[in-house]
Amino acid sequence: MTRTALSRAAWIRTAVVALVGPLLVSLVAGAILLTWLPDLPDPVAAHWAGDGRPDGFAPPALVIGLFGVLGVLVPVLLGGIVLSTLRSAGPSATQKLLAVVSVWVAIVLAGAALGSLGLQRGAADAAAAGSPLPALAATAALATAVAAGCWFILPPTAPQSDRSLELPEQPSLTPTERAAWRAVATLGRGMLATLVAVVVGLAAVAVIVVVIAPAEGWPVTIVPLALLLLLLSTAVWRVRVDARGLSVRSALGWPAYRIALDDIVEVRAVTVQPLVDFGGWGLRHAPGRRFGVVLAEGSAIEVERRNGRRFLVTVTDAETGAALLRALHDRSSTTSLRHD
Repeated sequence: MTRTALSRAAWIRTAVVALVGPLLVSLVAGAILLTWLPDLPDPVAAHWAGDGRPDGFAPPALVIGLFGVLGVLVPVLLGGIVLSTLRSAGPSATQKLLAVVSVWVAIVLAGAALGSLGLQRGAADAAAAGSPLPALAATAALATAVAAGCWFILPPTAPQSDRSLELPEQPSLTPTERAAWRAVATLGRGMLATLVAVVVGLAAVAVIVVVIAPAEGWPVTIVPLALLLLLLSTAVWRVRVDARGLSVRSALGWPAYRIALDDIVEVRAVTVQPLVDFGGWGLRHAPGRRFGVVLAEGSAIEVERRNGRRFLVTVTDAETGAALLRALHDRSSTTSLRHD
């Protein structure tokens, strides 16, 4: 099979798992729910207490509409991200994970909607509806099994190539010469706009939940507030290279990371694809004992520490910063040897 045919087949299989399949699940479930609409009480039970009794109610059209929005939004968001970053060699492990998560969420959402509203079909009073927990447990088990199977349907994980960048000539530093490099790392506009939209969407969902169940629903408001705080603390970072090593600090002052020169084994500049390499943007972990401040696709300074862990930060002109950091590290190592 040729490379072109393999790439096309990989794209189709990934599209089916990440986007087409989950959308079909949501659309079929939505169509079934619409046929049930005349048989549902008004309002329907939309929230249950710990003992399984309904304690929150809403118009049936609102509940079905909310499922429709989430059932379409999640696959489009996850599937769109996976397909827009898919390379000809096939998906990375992170892309495969996002694809099967799309399947899992679609099945769980559909099962939750069908299970909870199915109990209320033909009921005169939604307060008499039984608990949907058994149906939810069965749906979660089914979703997990299907998602696991979809992992093997997807193409094999593509090998990761070396993305090291060539550094400019290292500056020649005298033993007493001072040198520093500064930069500001920011979240890309597209991702920033996406996160703001997510915060607004979650805030809208939280308002709906609070309206449905005021007493129990208020904790949901913590989610958009926490996400907003996380966004403010991780959207802009100040990066500095000097005689103390590499410093990466949030514009709010926290979180902050400092890698001292004597803790560095290797310095290089690399090209980073956030979704492929780290599964997203922000403070991210990745296989190979890697951790980084990943804000945009492009160049990054990466250092290997003495404990074998790697730390990186995406920043414009990372090659210049890495070259100076390597020069400072080499000078520090030479000085230490002389003193020994």
